[in-house]
Amino acid sequence: MDPNDDILSLSAIELSQRLHSRKITAVELLTATLKRIDDVNAKICAIIALRRDRARLSKEAEQADNDLDAAAAVAAAKKPGWLTGIPLCIKDLENAKGLPTALGGCRLVGKQMQASQSTDNIKDSYIFDNKWVFANAQEDDPYVERLRDAGAIIIGKTNTPELGLGCHSYNTIHGTTLNPFNPSLSAGEISGGAAAALASKMVCLSDGSDMFGSLRNPAGWNNLYSLRPTSPLMEEIVDKKTQDVRKTG
Repeated sequence: MDPNDDILSLSAIELSQRLHSRKITAVELLTATLKRIDDVNAKICAIIALRRDRARLSKEAEQADNDLDAAAAVAAAKKPGWLTGIPLCIKDLENAKGLPTALGGCRLVGKQMQASQSTDNIKDSYIFDNKWVFANAQEDDPYVERLRDAGAIIIGKTNTPELGLGCHSYNTIHGTTLNPFNPSLSAGEISGGAAAALASKMVCLSDGSDMFGSLRNPAGWNNLYSLRPTSPLMEEIVDKKTQDVRKTG
């Protein structure tokens, strides 16, 4: 790997191509990504939760490298998914197993810690600022599961307003996501955390949701582009927690 080549400036497709051609490794990409987050995120508050099990994260990256090495060694082998080895964060309105679903710092789904409360007995939860506790999701939402199936390494969650309602990516628990190009400006709503994380090179690809411009607005405000698929053209996915009433009628 060329030490002068800034891999975090590459697009997701370029990173995928280099990973599959073994010009870079998943471990190198994960290491660069986590360092970038450590250096930048505190300034703009785009990512609100990161997996703390760094050793397990490293093992996932090592496994991705093993899969890519095996595929490269055997031409006829089934190729790993195009996202194999690429670190991603999920918007905090969706479930990602092992990470909190705080719904934009919604106090209705969290618990406030008591001053004398110890963190030792708090399990399967994420503690924000030693004040608020949110339960970790026990399963992935369908699209997150698909990202993992394609090889993505899910490392954290991005900021959004409480319950996804608001004109800016702000809430009283996680704070305000700032524009990476000018911190005095907004990063937009309601996928502002996702857009700011992408614009500041903390991730190479972001997810979001959009009913009234919540992908398109933050993309425009952060010098990006977004894709809002036409709803009838998308394959229908029923949430695991939801029963399809048409099958019961």
